[in-house]
Amino acid sequence: MKKGFQRGRIVAVSISHMFHDTYQAFLAPLLPLLVGKFGISLSTAGLLDVVRNLPSLINPFLGIAVDRVPVKFFNIITPAVSALLMSFVGIAPTYGVIVLMMFVSGINSSLFYAPGPVLVKRLAGGRTGSGMSYDMLGGEISRTLGPIIITGAVTLWTLEGTWRLFPVGVAASVVLYFVLRNYNAGEGHSTRQRDVGFPSVFRSLLPLFSFIGGYSFFLLAMKVCMTLYLPAFLMNNGKTLMSASLSLSVLQFSGAAGTLFAGSISDRIGRKSTLLISAIARALLMWFFLISGDVMATPILIAMGFFLFAPGPVVLALVQDVSSNAPAFSNGMYMRLNFLIRSLMVFVVGQLIDRTGFDLTYRITASGYLR
Repeated sequence: MKKGFQRGRIVAVSISHMFHDTYQAFLAPLLPLLVGKFGISLSTAGLLDVVRNLPSLINPFLGIAVDRVPVKFFNIITPAVSALLMSFVGIAPTYGVIVLMMFVSGINSSLFYAPGPVLVKRLAGGRTGSGMSYDMLGGEISRTLGPIIITGAVTLWTLEGTWRLFPVGVAASVVLYFVLRNYNAGEGHSTRQRDVGFPSVFRSLLPLFSFIGGYSFFLLAMKVCMTLYLPAFLMNNGKTLMSASLSLSVLQFSGAAGTLFAGSISDRIGRKSTLLISAIARALLMWFFLISGDVMATPILIAMGFFLFAPGPVVLALVQDVSSNAPAFSNGMYMRLNFLIRSLMVFVVGQLIDRTGFDLTYRITASGYLR
């Protein structure tokens, strides 16, 4: 098996990540439109994100399967399924239908994300942080492209016409099949891995996940404010849908730089030092964002995006650093924890916005880091 940092194969996984997540990034810009179409509250619309992430609860079980059997084609299939589901949200006749679509989309995403970091670790040749940064760069680029693409589609074809976007994702999966069909990095699990005692692995990971849980509580509260609800926040302050979506894209594009460099930085200065620096920086930047005028909003979003998304590859690398016996199971446990905290934050932030307004909610979120 080829050793060392296999950049070409890691880039192929990152491209698959990009296509899958581009369609997943359609949801946030569509929330204000879905509120108007179905006459629902913003917090009810925000629950679609919770439903979409609900299948993350089964990720540990998917991780067990990944640690036992090959799953090489999941990176190929999932972009097409993501494209089909997210492109057809605009023509869904009821809110209930969209809920079902989001749940199926979440299952598809779980099948993509459970094996991803494990494959990247095997291809990184000891440079786990750098490998995670390459992989997550594709995801962050997608979240830059997604809001721009869906906003342009709504402008051209209206909400009901966005189904026209699905062929690109299907074509991407076809191309990826030919590029990745000989991709064997996920094969060859050892007999030792097949005999792993998963309860003992879970117990050994409890201290790590206690740390990650505490850190993620405040990170995800801020991330929900600055991603899922950002278009609605800006439109509430008088911005157009196009302007709000572009602001989200600016944040996400800067986040792509954060994910690209943070993993490599953590390889040099340590995972926890990198996480501490990013926490302090993004708390201060969120306060500056709230008190600044329109002139400074874009530069602050650029800086904030870098530090808001920097923890992603660092936390994934931290999980993989201590989980050599069952890496996919460990990643699945992390994704379940991330889902539970994010779901809580989506609900709490949505309720706070509905009851107290955007400004106070965002100030409470920023204050959490400075207590």
